[in-house]
Amino acid sequence: MIESGRLLVLYGSQTFTAQEAAERIWRTSKALGFRGPVQAMDDYPISKLIHEEFAIFVCATTGQGDEPDNMKRFWKFLLRKSLPSNSLAKLKFGVVALGDSSYSKFNFVGKKLYRRLLQLGATPLLDIGLCDYQHDLGHDAVMQPWLKDLYAHLQNYFPNIKPDHITSSFIPRWSVTLLKNENLPEQGMTEDIYFGDGSKDSFNDATLLIAFKTVGDSVLNYKPGDVFNIRPRNSKEDIEDLFGIFETHALDIKPHYRLLVEEFHDGRKSVEDKQKSIQSKKDQLKKSLEENIPIHGDLRKEALKLQKRIEFEDKGPERAAVIGGFSGGANTQSSQDDEYRFAGVDDPKIMITTSREPSARLKMFVKELRGGYEMSQLIHACRANDVTDFIVVHEHRGVPDSLVVCHLPYGPTASFTLSGVVMRHDIPDIGPMSEQFPHLLFHNFKSDLGLRTMSILKYLFPVPKTDSKRVITFANHDDYVCFRQHTYRKMKLYEIKLGTLEALAAADTEWALRPYMNTAAKRRHARAPLLAPLPHNVRDRGTVLGSEGYVFSLLALVSDDKLERDKCGELSTSEGQEDWLNYSRRPRRTVLEVLHDFHKSASKLTIDVLFELFSTIKPRSFSIASSSLPSQGRRVELLVAVVHYHSKLKKPRLGLCSNWLRDLGVGDRTRDAQGTANHHTMHLFVGCRYKERDFHSLWELISTGAYIFISGNAKNMPDNVRDAFVEHVICDVGGLTMDQSRAYLKNMESTVKLYSHNVIVWCVAAHRTVCPSRRLDRADRHVR
Repeated sequence: MIESGRLLVLYGSQTFTAQEAAERIWRTSKALGFRGPVQAMDDYPISKLIHEEFAIFVCATTGQGDEPDNMKRFWKFLLRKSLPSNSLAKLKFGVVALGDSSYSKFNFVGKKLYRRLLQLGATPLLDIGLCDYQHDLGHDAVMQPWLKDLYAHLQNYFPNIKPDHITSSFIPRWSVTLLKNENLPEQGMTEDIYFGDGSKDSFNDATLLIAFKTVGDSVLNYKPGDVFNIRPRNSKEDIEDLFGIFETHALDIKPHYRLLVEEFHDGRKSVEDKQKSIQSKKDQLKKSLEENIPIHGDLRKEALKLQKRIEFEDKGPERAAVIGGFSGGANTQSSQDDEYRFAGVDDPKIMITTSREPSARLKMFVKELRGGYEMSQLIHACRANDVTDFIVVHEHRGVPDSLVVCHLPYGPTASFTLSGVVMRHDIPDIGPMSEQFPHLLFHNFKSDLGLRTMSILKYLFPVPKTDSKRVITFANHDDYVCFRQHTYRKMKLYEIKLGTLEALAAADTEWALRPYMNTAAKRRHARAPLLAPLPHNVRDRGTVLGSEGYVFSLLALVSDDKLERDKCGELSTSEGQEDWLNYSRRPRRTVLEVLHDFHKSASKLTIDVLFELFSTIKPRSFSIASSSLPSQGRRVELLVAVVHYHSKLKKPRLGLCSNWLRDLGVGDRTRDAQGTANHHTMHLFVGCRYKERDFHSLWELISTGAYIFISGNAKNMPDNVRDAFVEHVICDVGGLTMDQSRAYLKNMESTVKLYSHNVIVWCVAAHRTVCPSRRLDRADRHVR
């Protein structure tokens, strides 16, 4: 696979649909040879966006035109008026929006993001893709042709990519480590946990009122509109069903095993854990040989190979290993570059030169890079054949743009691209540069290429003295090596204990140690509890439906049964989309059922592939059905509809979260909640008694700053209620014109005074009164 360049994929997702679509785009981009991560927009350091050249944005619209929670900070930053109109002039982008045309603000967030990127000077690769869930093919009806056009436009910048010949390959998101020790401590439920005294009442077989009450002084603070997020557990039956599939297979996984699941950075499989495992085996073998004790059974097959590697490494000088470890780099005993085994023992002898006819600016840069060395000394050292490294600096129109480092006498040779070069004399009030030999710090050089690059850079500097206060840091950020010089001072332990680390605004990752003052601003927000998290969902249909055939492509890769492999391959292609819809989407088939149907392919699954098949359990949001008065601050109530139905396959379907809540008992553990709340009271408006009087009271509530909640059907009902607000409440009772009424309602929505959502009640928060009702006609029942 030829590496094409960097392509950033960012998503804003509320229900994980946009996230799964973004991961799908990311996997395809990796197959084409692109680098770059897939991240939520709020997780991406937005200050780096000005340096990106290519980016794809996938965003959904939640509620009535609202941004997903994991892109709110990103969007707020983009809306800053201080941003120049050419701040993203370097960026070429594409936006694909996921929405539902049954809502009035269809793909509202994606359209706003597209227009804002244009305002900031970014260049679109193609028009925005507006996916509609109401289409028979779902989002795929727009997504697939949009992606085809995207790769065709990217081919103009990267001629080497071949979108028409994308080969299926396994590109993992997760690094899975199997921990078989049954005595490991309980994790994830040991901090910030309390036992809740709760209760459950049942209105009927399908509806439950569940109350959570804290113990001690803990208070659940919330306000109108807040929701209670719950992450449930898988059911015992589903867990037994999953492990029952692998009882006769070679996959060594049992219910009592614990797994460490970590996300890969940039989608590349990190070799750090592999190197640690090899080093641990070598240490065990070396200990056995030195102490003349039997070799462990797990090492006997690899003992001869490991012993040869140990003997080779022991030939190197011990001092090089010690100094190499202390200087901030990798231990040279485990380095892959034997050319640098003596790095850090003797001072290097370096020759620095430039390309032909250098400009004055390049000469000045080389002089600063050269430091106290004189050219005659370097030439003499080169003639004497004692030069350790040969460096050539190139320029483009007077600006240094590349650096070639050749390690003598036998290499390696590395070429670095220089960007953002700022010379010392261009920085005001910086003072003279220290002449002390620096200590070196290396961050995030963990892969084979990173370790080799670290050795190349480390050997260019002389051996530092222990009292040197000069430090040079090299940090690897997505294959960009950032360089920085700084000094440090030694501090007593009590000085550090009395201080505090605070972030500075001068850089993305810069901290300063200051005397402790209890004035640090704390972000305050309402956070709902998470109940009993478990990593992956074995029944959630999101994996089969959301990955759009990725499950079947993975099964086709691992299967050795021709019939099942061909069928999985067919279901994972666009040509087999109709079969995929009939098999997966329409009957709402789960991953467990797919594994049962393709049992021969399932027998070949590895632990890494298995975790790609299942999506993480998604939090479910429930509207809080209790008061937020101080007297009720330790209690929260949820009105839960228990989901139970039969699929087209005539199989029973149980809602994961609602049925898990149904099985909860008094005293089950929940996480603590944090946040702030204003004290509001509730009004239940029915509107079936006196039209003029009820609307008059409603207008009084609105004019005093009430919160309005519209609930019910998500299709036409919110628009109809909105029209009634404009015509009968604001216009007739409030005395405004129709245009003024519409503007007034729009202002309520923009200031979050009006919520329209699929909740159970419609309430107005202002005064503690409940409007009684004698009867409800059909329209009123619909509103309620």
